[in-house]
Amino acid sequence: MNTALVLLLVFGAVYPTAAESAWPLMEDQPKVQTIRGDRAQRMRELVEQISPHRARICVDWEHESNPSWELRGLLAGDSPGMGDSISAVRLPLRGDDRPALLLKVVISGTGHYVQVLVFREVPGGFDVYEWWGSEKTHGAWHVIHDLDRDGQPEILIKDFVGEYSGASTAVAWTGVWAWERASWVRADQRFPGFYESHVLPELRSVESDLRRADSGSDLTEENLRKLQFVRARVDAITGSSGAVGR
Repeated sequence: MNTALVLLLVFGAVYPTAAESAWPLMEDQPKVQTIRGDRAQRMRELVEQISPHRARICVDWEHESNPSWELRGLLAGDSPGMGDSISAVRLPLRGDDRPALLLKVVISGTGHYVQVLVFREVPGGFDVYEWWGSEKTHGAWHVIHDLDRDGQPEILIKDFVGEYSGASTAVAWTGVWAWERASWVRADQRFPGFYESHVLPELRSVESDLRRADSGSDLTEENLRKLQFVRARVDAITGSSGAVGR
């Protein structure tokens, strides 16, 4: 019997880890950079240039002079490519006097990669949190959601499961991070309602599309196996026991 299924039956809400799966999963913790000194001072100046009003609507294409692009460049050390886009929004963090700034960068190209950066001002500089995802399988998504309506938004990151395989890339997972005790922690298991009402319908739609395609191809069969794996994670979070294809 599958190891993940045994764990689910015996222990309840337990889902496979990266080590137990055939495909790499998102890291539980975002990458964190601590910025101090002159670079932090320039970072502070750029953050101040993005007003709360402008941050809500700031979306620029191929425009390096925008402070959001320069802010991102302080970390990445490069310039935006043709067709890249960036958006910014203020993000309140419980316990902090000043809201953080979140940047969502969409990288042009077939992989539709997405970089999410949160700039949090701390004494002496900034802590910057970084996630990577992709819009390949499902299009654009909103990064910030207050899933439990407690006034502190969670961060949602979507990424395809396994390696990028061009147009055949079909199956994705949505990870949830919650702000807790001055850090971002993985919190998928805290929001079964979200996975039941949002993620599960997406999986069913993907399965329907795959079964209408050439079901005998190796890529289709691999995507169906990925769907089974992802659905097992949803089942573990929601406490259900149905499988894709039933």
